[in-house]
Amino acid sequence: MTDALLRLPPVPPNVGDPHVRRWLEQVRDSVLRFAATKAALEEAIAQMTSQSSIESTQNSSTSILSASATFTGVGELNGYNDVLITSKSDVAGTLYADFSPDGTNWDSTLTFACKAGTPEIHRLVKGYRYFRIRYVNGATDQSYFRLHCSFGNYGPLTAPRNLTAQRDADTIIARQTDHSLDVAQGFWSSTSARQKFGHNPSVSTTEEVIWRVGGDYTGWLTSATTIEAISSDATDNASEVGARQITVEGLDENFDEASETIAMNGTSATTATTTTFIRVHRAYVTEGGCGTYHGTNVGAITIRVSSAGATLAQIAAGRGQTELACVTVPAGYTMFIRNIRFNVDGGKPCTCFLNIYPMADDVSSPYSGKRTLLRAPGVDGQFDHTFTQYIEISEKSDVWLSARAAASTAAVAGAIDYYLVANS
Repeated sequence: MTDALLRLPPVPPNVGDPHVRRWLEQVRDSVLRFAATKAALEEAIAQMTSQSSIESTQNSSTSILSASATFTGVGELNGYNDVLITSKSDVAGTLYADFSPDGTNWDSTLTFACKAGTPEIHRLVKGYRYFRIRYVNGATDQSYFRLHCSFGNYGPLTAPRNLTAQRDADTIIARQTDHSLDVAQGFWSSTSARQKFGHNPSVSTTEEVIWRVGGDYTGWLTSATTIEAISSDATDNASEVGARQITVEGLDENFDEASETIAMNGTSATTATTTTFIRVHRAYVTEGGCGTYHGTNVGAITIRVSSAGATLAQIAAGRGQTELACVTVPAGYTMFIRNIRFNVDGGKPCTCFLNIYPMADDVSSPYSGKRTLLRAPGVDGQFDHTFTQYIEISEKSDVWLSARAAASTAAVAGAIDYYLVANS
């Protein structure tokens, strides 16, 4: 039928009426255009029927990239609705999916952060648009690079429930889940659930930080330093029955998370750490009580700046871990506070506070200034507050709990529940 239409004869010259002749020519042209369009569609359908997908050789590559180098594919236009992209390299990089209506103006781009050694896969709806891939390598040379692109009509990607879901992953979760439990189990690669708790055994009528030592906190350092530990009991020693070693966790000079294990030395100071800490978040006994099942530290262990400097945290005798309601958001992360709790001695009401200090890395005047985000007056017993909208705290911000007794002194415990989310 198409061939017959394409062989339509011209309008006979003996049609005398010019209006009729013009109308017949327009009809003939419309029929021919329809035939050409139909032929093109039939060809495209035949191709797609015979081939469910095609590889894009111009947007695929295995050629390794040097540090910060870029692979740029070629814009392609075809009748397939979707594009499927997979990539993997030993160096982190960034994948860009570009879309264009004309092959010149790349008006729409999707960006994906690719982790080193982690397979990346994405299915994107292309429609009838030009498409190309760009890939920017990280700061070191690759030793392998596998980038593959194909066009087709694909269904949505799915993932098993026990697979860690990256923030930019294409996933469909097919059943209801408990988000908090998923985060706690590590199913969300860029998010972790954290808690910071502390205890002050004797809060006075002057505001004090919720930490074991009491009074103002002395661990807000302005420069990174090595640290040491010392116990009030000689048996907290590498060869005795108390705490043999402890692990200290905090932030290094770049406000990145860091930790180091320290061998205890009883009532003498330990060897200084090799890590320099700008913040200490917690310390806990990792080996202790060699002569006692469920044993731990015998004396109070003080974690301090090297050479008997400022106290940063303390493990109370028999507790095995610091009780310090102070934390600083690491570089490259954002904190989302979900809940705070205070427990106060019954009959000894206190006013309790949630505080922050933004831009803790700014150590020259003018400073950013402390802010109180929540005040809870007259707490007698338990105070528990869940934020209906999580409180967002930016990187390198100090966060802590404090309290002030109405009269006399009171023991106060406090805790902060929060998510820590990577910024990229």
